[in-house]
Amino acid sequence: MLILTLEFVSAATLDSLRGRGIRVACFYPDNPFPPHYAARPETLPAARAADLCLIWSERLVEKLKASGVRNAAFLPFAWDPEIFPCQNSQPQGTWPGVLFLGTWDRHRERFLEKLARQIPLRIYGSFWGNKTIPFSRVRHCWQGRELRLIDAARVIRESAICINVLRQQHTIDGIPDGLIMRHFEVPGAGGFLLSTRSRGATTLFPEGETAEYFSNLDECVEKARSYIADDSARRNLVDRAHAAVAARHQYTHRAMQLLQLLNASPTKP
Repeated sequence: MLILTLEFVSAATLDSLRGRGIRVACFYPDNPFPPHYAARPETLPAARAADLCLIWSERLVEKLKASGVRNAAFLPFAWDPEIFPCQNSQPQGTWPGVLFLGTWDRHRERFLEKLARQIPLRIYGSFWGNKTIPFSRVRHCWQGRELRLIDAARVIRESAICINVLRQQHTIDGIPDGLIMRHFEVPGAGGFLLSTRSRGATTLFPEGETAEYFSNLDECVEKARSYIADDSARRNLVDRAHAAVAARHQYTHRAMQLLQLLNASPTKP
């Protein structure tokens, strides 16, 4: 049995399943440690009871093991071509600006407010219309809705740059770490990824080869302007990134990796 997240799942439930001969793996998509909102009291006891606990950050693997979750392992997200279908039949970057596709939070608002002063910006997502500062640039850049499925994939493809601003829960011990779904969905749909620089992401998607990264606003602006102006360099990177995701980072690949990890882990008593 594979359990996606451990909210409201007790260790006793997993013990009961395993007592019936069912091996249990769980994948945790958030940060299970305080002060993050997803840190719940049942999470770590349930993770200890599972045969395998998978998470998106190698640094969180270390923290889980230090907390007694000895069966923790790293497994990143991936690209689902049915959710974000490839748009390579359409030209890339017909709109020469930066796209942000995601939910509002205060950290993102502050960063994108400064970015919007220097680069054309479009925002699609929830809560941008009522939680942002009135008359701010980010509220003006919000397109009035969120996008899903093929509509999101089309906008990713047509935008010159797709920016991925990691949230505070992705900062582990003061350093951005791991990969989120956007790391895979953007190149999967045929878009250009410019992301917060994080450990893990630069390993799977090397900088300057299949993705670009920034550590601060100035670096973000510099790289966005450079790649918006250089169609050839931008589209070459997009092609390499899509090929990498299609070859190694679909959920069929993750299912095989999960089975290998589960088979390699000892059965708990």
